[in-house]
Amino acid sequence: MKLYYLPITHECVTSAQSNSIELTKDDIALWIGETLPKGKVLKPGVYPFVLVDDPSINIQEHLWVVEELKYANIQITYHEDNSTRPDGSSRATSSEAEWRGYRVLLQNYTSQTDDGLIIVNGERPARPA
Repeated sequence: MKLYYLPITHECVTSAQSNSIELTKDDIALWIGETLPKGKVLKPGVYPFVLVDDPSINIQEHLWVVEELKYANIQITYHEDNSTRPDGSSRATSSEAEWRGYRVLLQNYTSQTDDGLIIVNGERPARPA
């Protein structure tokens, strides 16, 4: 079966149309996902196909960072306030310096371009124990 790519609409059709491009076997395998690497998508409107990071994964990672930053800020506040539980034990886990360092790693893990694209930089940081 032949497939034709329409860059303008980023879709494949089974019959040739004006401005359509006949796909090779390798291109078809990418299009249907057989050989598409995990975490990658095809950049819309570009041929030959270009693999880019799946933006939904980057959004999920950014949302994770936002939640982790909230948690790190709470831990830092516990240290600043010397907050204790009713039994007298500290509410804070790890040291204040570890939480501040973790917060910096989180801030560097994802970034956003001027046009709103979220970029994941390196490996996900590990929360202090």
